[in-house]
Amino acid sequence: MNYVNKMYAKIDKLNNEINFLLKSRGNLDVINLKTPPNSWSYFDKSTTDKWKLLKDFSEDLNVTACLYKGVKGSKLLAHKHPNQTEHISVENIGGKILVVTKTFEKELNYTDSIVFSEGEEHIIFFKEDTTLLCRWKPRLKNDEIESTYKKDI
Repeated sequence: MNYVNKMYAKIDKLNNEINFLLKSRGNLDVINLKTPPNSWSYFDKSTTDKWKLLKDFSEDLNVTACLYKGVKGSKLLAHKHPNQTEHISVENIGGKILVVTKTFEKELNYTDSIVFSEGEEHIIFFKEDTTLLCRWKPRLKNDEIESTYKKDI
């Protein structure tokens, strides 16, 4: 890679990091969630978004899995899963989310999915009412979701 291409790559990387920081808005929060509930319940501090455990799925594949229903306009704040990869898929026709990380921004629609590596910080914006299938691997200890939202930015 020549010098000019290296400079463009560095600029692109910085632009993505700045975009992530701007969109995370320096939210200060930490979540330590226990096992996703067996029936639809509000997620963490949300008054709109709900989730529930997919028990059979989780036991059969040695993952922790849940369905998550996000409403248009809601978001999952900047966070990471330090010890697990996370795989999410858009499950409903008309569902649409915007995923933002420090390295890319991507819109996902019905049938699209994405995998975040261990510790990869990400934000999810719900552009439409969307049901996500979320899987964390390896299975979370006691199904605890240890996810830390970004501290002081």
